[in-house]
Amino acid sequence: MKIAISGFQGTGKSTICSGLTFNLKMKSVNCGVVTGIARGSHLMLSNDFSPLMHLEIISMHITAECRSQFKNRLTISDRSILDYVAYAKCRFLSSTDIIELDAINEIARVYSNSYDAIFLTNKFFGNSDNDPARIVDDVSREDFDDALYTLIRDYGLESRTHRIKEDGAGHITNWISENYSNS
Repeated sequence: MKIAISGFQGTGKSTICSGLTFNLKMKSVNCGVVTGIARGSHLMLSNDFSPLMHLEIISMHITAECRSQFKNRLTISDRSILDYVAYAKCRFLSSTDIIELDAINEIARVYSNSYDAIFLTNKFFGNSDNDPARIVDDVSREDFDDALYTLIRDYGLESRTHRIKEDGAGHITNWISENYSNS
C-alpha cells in the first residue's frame, strides 16, 4: 500500500507524516517513509526552477517510493508527485517548454494511479524550520490548489483522494487501520 500527503508548502505535510509514522509504530505497523526528496535536487538548490528540475525531482521521488515499496508493504510519502506537477503547471503555464511539460504531465498521470490514497492538507502552519529549500515564493497557494484539484479531476483520482480532518495523523491512522492488512 502506498499513500501520500499532498498540499502547498507549509501546510503540515511533514508534521502529519511524522505523527502518522509515530502512530503506526505504536500499533506495530512497519512502514517506509519518503520525505525531503526535493532537497536532494542540485537544480533546485541552485534555484534553477526549470522544467528539467521538475522532471529531476519527480524521477527522484518515484525512485524513492519504488525503493521503499520494495522493502515495505506500506509506504508513506510526505508529498505526492501531483504536488511537483502542480508547481510546474503554475510556473510554466505559458511557457514554450512544451515537451518537458508534456512529459511531466504524462509521467504523473500514469504514476499517480499507483497511490492507494492521497490525503490533502490545507491548514497553513508556515515554514517552522526556516529551511530555505522549503520556501516557495513564485507560486501562490490559490494557484497551486487550483492546479492540484484540476490534476486530481483530470487524472480520475477523486475516489482515492481524502481531505485531512483536524487531527491529520489520527485521521490517516484510522484510514490505514480500516484499509490495510499488516500480515
